[in-house]
Amino acid sequence: MNCHSLLSDIGFECMSLDAETLRIWSPFSYGSDGEHVGVYVEKRGNRVHVTDNAEALMHASSMGIRITDRRIDAVRRAVADVNISRGGTISITVDDSRVHEGVVAVLNAALAVGHFETAWAPRVRADSFTKVVADILEAELGERLLRDVQVTGASGHQLELPFAIQSKAELIYLQPVAAEDDRVNWTNVYSGFGKMTDLKNAGAEGGARVVVLEDAPTDPEMTKAISLLAMSATVVQFPKLRQWVQRHAA
Repeated sequence: MNCHSLLSDIGFECMSLDAETLRIWSPFSYGSDGEHVGVYVEKRGNRVHVTDNAEALMHASSMGIRITDRRIDAVRRAVADVNISRGGTISITVDDSRVHEGVVAVLNAALAVGHFETAWAPRVRADSFTKVVADILEAELGERLLRDVQVTGASGHQLELPFAIQSKAELIYLQPVAAEDDRVNWTNVYSGFGKMTDLKNAGAEGGARVVVLEDAPTDPEMTKAISLLAMSATVVQFPKLRQWVQRHAA
């Protein structure tokens, strides 16, 4: 097996690692950093083993993304024709005559990981949830919705909150707290708790401190997150946000 015989008609870059193994680089990249997606092709008797050597999911991890069993399962569902190990290796073993199909299958799975990176990136997820909350608040409140509000907490720090609502009596400060992969994101929970505690200690009334918590109904930690946040603010679970606005902030 050699690079010329394998890639003469598809134009990828290739290097022989040994008599039985090739390293192939495609023209496609994982994401915004431009790193090219590649695979390894190894001759095993009358069959060929194609793998990414876990590079796709390692790339996601290097971007600050937490790789969980649930996320690996999501990739499996998206690309059912390859194997994905718990360690994150994408692979397939095919007959000699189907080596091109094997390369394409592993590349497609690696590219799928690249697409998932956008949704998995923690900040992107939090920003996306904030936008969904904003759309509901804007529709219900119009000009009474204030954005990117700064207020001084008891610590003396300037707290930045994405929303405040101008009610008849007072400003209601509102902080979205996003989940991650259908589970409680404790980093976001503690951040929201910290902001609201600082506001509480600065004298903001209980009704003026609101956290909108993204639902994670299958996560047993959800109850703990609600209990913690309730120590510093009114907790509104996202599915009930519109009703809460109509009842309390109209």
